[in-house]
Amino acid sequence: MTKPPASRLAGFVTAALIAVTTLPACSSGNGSESPGVGEWESEISTVDNVTTIRTISGSVWGGAAILEEELSIGVESGPDAYMFGSVRGLAEHDGEIFVLDQQVPVVRVYDLSGRHVRDLGKTARGRASSASPRAR
Repeated sequence: MTKPPASRLAGFVTAALIAVTTLPACSSGNGSESPGVGEWESEISTVDNVTTIRTISGSVWGGAAILEEELSIGVESGPDAYMFGSVRGLAEHDGEIFVLDQQVPVVRVYDLSGRHVRDLGKTARGRASSASPRAR
């Protein structure tokens, strides 16, 4: 199995983390009007299983919004816990970040500073007991 370039995936994980933390503050994403803010128009596209939401006009915040990177997890080479192959799910709960990488048979857990904490799932005789974890 060939892994995509880790630098691309590290950027994806960064973008996904930003999206996970900022999209809940956005409107429903359907371009509808937010009360008292004005109309937000967006364009949604999916290419190679990556969904991009682009603002065409307006703002759900009523002014200019600036995205600032708060955290980046992932390296081109280094410890396995920081190398990603095919990220399929990402979530944050109670101060922990959960990453589901389709090429790794466990869910990786990180703290909010990006430090690997643990893996969820077990391996048996070199194979994962949950052969194919999935994101919903």
